[in-house]
Amino acid sequence: MSEEERKELSEFVFKDFREDKRFEKLKGKQDKTASVDAISIYNTKSTSTPDAERWDYALDSYKKYKCFEDESYKIEKGFLFYDSIKITADVLTGPNEIITLAKQCGKCDADSLKLFWSVAYTAGNLCPVMKNPGGRKGKEGGVDTCWHKLERFLYPKATIRKISSAYIDSKGIVINHLGRRTAENMFCLFPNELVQEGVIENLMLSDYKVPLNLKSFETGTDFLDYCSRLIVKRGIRIYYKSKVDNLYLDKLADELINEKKKELQDSAHA
Repeated sequence: MSEEERKELSEFVFKDFREDKRFEKLKGKQDKTASVDAISIYNTKSTSTPDAERWDYALDSYKKYKCFEDESYKIEKGFLFYDSIKITADVLTGPNEIITLAKQCGKCDADSLKLFWSVAYTAGNLCPVMKNPGGRKGKEGGVDTCWHKLERFLYPKATIRKISSAYIDSKGIVINHLGRRTAENMFCLFPNELVQEGVIENLMLSDYKVPLNLKSFETGTDFLDYCSRLIVKRGIRIYYKSKVDNLYLDKLADELINEKKKELQDSAHA
């Protein structure tokens, strides 16, 4: 890999979708003396401000998916469209959810928190969906995670309906009102019926197929590092449109993460 390609890959994988004029305005409203992280700032935004997964850089990243290269898919006004059917987007795993779950595992190292904050709104953690199933419910958390969504809405041997039939009512009218959709059809994004493996391949979710077991992590730091690594790996998959060897992917993800950690440490001491 050339130095230029390596730089381009790193910029893509770690590009924070909130880094545009809308987020700059949000940061400008914060008390500069307050100790707040980027996620906290973003989460205090006005409800009139569209979610970062609909901002331009996020939309551009969705068009890098091989499955959305078809000219029938269009980007317009903060949405991905297939013909006239509106497709929204969501974070695969809610950042607040991850921090809640990490605290259940034990102590969370500050450096691991910074790393996770730096990847929470990058290409690897955002994904087009037909309906966001909703956020965390209860103190234990776990609902707003990719693992839960796959288990609940993409179980083995289930056939996912094709997009042309998923949101057309009995009168033949396309249902584009998000409030009228159900989360059960969140993965109905494609013009043909697919089983679980087809959706996972299209959306590059293979690293999330292993069920989440919080008891396997000794500390919150371990869990945060695990989640950050999954996000980075998926970002690399998106960049290469899934054409990347798994062994090479693991090595490359570790190298990029180590470089990012050093960058974060250097900036903290600057």
